[in-house]
Amino acid sequence: MLGKPSCPKCGSEIVKRVHRSGLADSFAALWLVYPYRCHPCGTRFRYFRGVKRDTSSNNKTKPGQKNRREFLVYVVGILIFIGLLTLLLREPTSKSDGQ
Repeated sequence: MLGKPSCPKCGSEIVKRVHRSGLADSFAALWLVYPYRCHPCGTRFRYFRGVKRDTSSNNKTKPGQKNRREFLVYVVGILIFIGLLTLLLREPTSKSDGQ
């Protein structure tokens, strides 16, 4: 696990992980980036957690949930790759005079 998160504004390590809000937070969580809030100054920021905590003693995830998340990450990555590939490989269109 990486070091403890600290506030980018005031440098305090008194931070708490907060609920995700919006699509950006949900998308970032796929790459283990989670939202935090600083207790002293109230700044909300995201922090890369790196490796997930060991939850083997208190396993709240359903069987197969991790596989679905990994599948979703791969599908989104493939769709982005295909979209970029089609943009790069399409031929430029030329304007015709209508004849």
